[in-house]
Amino acid sequence: ATEYGICVVMPSGGKSFYTDEKYGLKYYTYIAKELPNIIEEIFHVSADRKDRFIGGNSMGGYGAIKIAMQETGRYAAAFGLSSVANIRNETFTRELIPVFGEKIPTEATLYDIADMHEKDEEKPRLYMTIGKEDYMYEDNIDFQKYMKKKAYDYTFVETEGDHNWTLWDKTVQSALAWALQ
Repeated sequence: ATEYGICVVMPSGGKSFYTDEKYGLKYYTYIAKELPNIIEEIFHVSADRKDRFIGGNSMGGYGAIKIAMQETGRYAAAFGLSSVANIRNETFTRELIPVFGEKIPTEATLYDIADMHEKDEEKPRLYMTIGKEDYMYEDNIDFQKYMKKKAYDYTFVETEGDHNWTLWDKTVQSALAWALQ
């Protein structure tokens, strides 16, 4: 943050997938709508879309990409490190019941969100990276193939590594450099 002269805010999203939970709190509203306004007011940072990006890792990577695609006028770019690219993956079934209820709505998948906002005038640039040993590697590869066919400025980088902070400490450096180019 010091090197780039940027403000970094790291909100807790619990296990919400940055969603207004069916049986819980309104994390989407908090992270996507309320928090940016509070940050601008308290820290007097730029409210200009070109100066704003969002990123996250794992569940937060899904949330960051989702928010950026849905809040098209707010973010110029978004990055996801080892993101949950497919929330329909059976690995997350139990964790998603408090978030979405017993059935994940169609409009909650990154695929469907990309489709719904593909024709938006101000689409964010998107960057996703994943380690080849990550248990979500195949889901990310599938999403990358899907996004190649879409009208998004989408960058995908695969690297060596697993689903952990060792990898994210490295990949966040390239994600920040990409976001600020």
